[in-house]
Amino acid sequence: MSITIPTLSYELNTKVRKYREAKGYKQEEFAFLIGKDQEEVQAFEDLTSDSSYDINYANFYARILQKLPKDMFFINSFEEAYIKISAKKNINKKGIITYKGTGIFNKKTTEIESYSLPVNPEYDISAKDQELILEILENWLREGYFKDGVTGYRLYQDLLAKAESGEIDLLNSFRPILVCRAITTLCNKRKKPKLLPHRKLPKSAEKWLLYKEDV
Repeated sequence: MSITIPTLSYELNTKVRKYREAKGYKQEEFAFLIGKDQEEVQAFEDLTSDSSYDINYANFYARILQKLPKDMFFINSFEEAYIKISAKKNINKKGIITYKGTGIFNKKTTEIESYSLPVNPEYDISAKDQELILEILENWLREGYFKDGVTGYRLYQDLLAKAESGEIDLLNSFRPILVCRAITTLCNKRKKPKLLPHRKLPKSAEKWLLYKEDV
């Protein structure tokens, strides 16, 4: 499959994916932290798709990945404004997607570094881990933490800050997926108090919300 994509978009997609993996974040986790659906992140990191992370938020991605904005692009960018990529993806029996392809850069055809991503990654977490985070967020919900809205990234950072100050105890296995799943549970509760996605923001002041950033 062939696509044409802006050069900087290709660079940003590549850099974010590499830094995300180095940081240990899975696609679902990174999607939660940047306020996107997992399917969107999957498309951004699909070499056969012309979807892209938003260049306007490169500094935000860099902050999450603990990098500088300039790190989100190649040191030596390509000359053309757009590049043409011919690539294909294969899924093996173990559920691993492998991307391979070539790109026309500076009017020359170059082989692109291949990479692989798991379809359904495994997380080294336990039910105890999940129960702990859910209990903490349920308490915060009752205390009014979510009343004014909060992004996934802000919530994750607040948990880390509280743990560092000794106000809460987090297990060594703490990671974004635990927060993401706890939020899903709180949003799906039948009884109040419960969280509501931003797109369903209620008019009554007594209800709660989780702000899902639409960036």
